[in-house]
Amino acid sequence: MKCLLLTATLLVLLLHHPAQAQSADQQAAQKAWMDYMTPTAMHQMLAKSDGEWTFTMNSWMDPNAEPMKSTGNATYHMILAAATRKCAAPAP
Repeated sequence: MKCLLLTATLLVLLLHHPAQAQSADQQAAQKAWMDYMTPTAMHQMLAKSDGEWTFTMNSWMDPNAEPMKSTGNATYHMILAAATRKCAAPAP
């Protein structure tokens, strides 16, 4: 019952709270962030290589030793409105 009363009280407070207008500085900052987060030509270039890839990798555990060679598969695709690139490569 207390949980229901608390939820109802919070709901009433949220509904009756007047919305505050953004200041010019806040609007400018929001616009700057939106412009910054908008995908660019670089994102479009990265998206062209989406798909399945096979790779060969060399790793040196010691500069004087022979490299360890491994191969694998990876899947690349753009996520979050084409703003971020994701790689899924299962562990060998």
